Amino acid sequence: MAHYVNIALFFILGLLQYQLGYGQTDCTRQTLYGSAELCLPQIKGMTECYTHPDVKQIADHFEDAQNLVLGYYLNDSNYQHVDSLYEIRYEDYFKIYASRGLGEMDVDIHYLASIYEEVIPTFRQETWVGIKESIEEKLEGLNVGTPQLVEEIELTERSRTMTMIINYQVADESFPVAMTINFLVLNKRLIFVAYYLNYVDEHTFAQLADKTRHVIQQLELLNPE
Repeated sequence: MAHYVNIALFFILGLLQYQLGYGQTDCTRQTLYGSAELCLPQIKGMTECYTHPDVKQIADHFEDAQNLVLGYYLNDSNYQHVDSLYEIRYEDYFKIYASRGLGEMDVDIHYLASIYEEVIPTFRQETWVGIKESIEEKLEGLNVGTPQLVEEIELTERSRTMTMIINYQVADESFPVAMTINFLVLNKRLIFVAYYLNYVDEHTFAQLADKTRHVIQQLELLNPE
C-alpha cells in the first residue's frame, strides 16, 4: 500500500502557522475533485488562499505528486505576509487534499475505515526512514524527526483522525510541531485534511483537536457524505 503511505505522510512537507476562529459556514470557494464538487467553508480568522500564485507554488512544491491540493488556509495574520511566505516560518494552518487517482471513485465510511487501518502501520520507524529523506531533499538544511503518534480519535462519525508530534531542526534551531491527519468522506470522495500547530505544552493537543474538529464539522456541514 505504498500509494496510501504517500497520501498520508507527504502532508508533513508543509511549513508552519496559528489562530482559527469559529462561526460562518458559507462556501468561500468551490472546487472539483473528479466530478464531485466540494464547498470549502469560510473559517473565521482564516483565509482560504490556494489560488494565490505564491501559495499554490509552495503548496504544490511540498506535496507528493500523487496528491492534489484542494484548499489551503492561512490565518489572517500570516495572510498579510502572503507575498513573502518563503521568508517566514508560519504555523496554525491547514490544507485539504486528495489522491489524484481516486477522483472518480465513490467511497463510504467503511472504505475510509479500511484505508485508515492500512495507513497506521506506516508510522513505524523502519517505514519512516526512507520517507524522511524525500522530505529533507525538498528543503535544504532541514532535518526531520520521526513522527510520534499521540492518539487516534474520531472527531465526527464521518472522519478518522491521527494526532502526532514531530520535531524539525533547521541549522541549530529545533522546533516541535503538533499535527493531525484527518480522513473524511465528502460527496462520496475520500478527502484528507492536515492541520499544523506549533507545540507549546500538553495543552497544545487539546487546542489542536478543537481547531481540527471545527474545520471537519464545517466541511461536513456543507458537503454531504
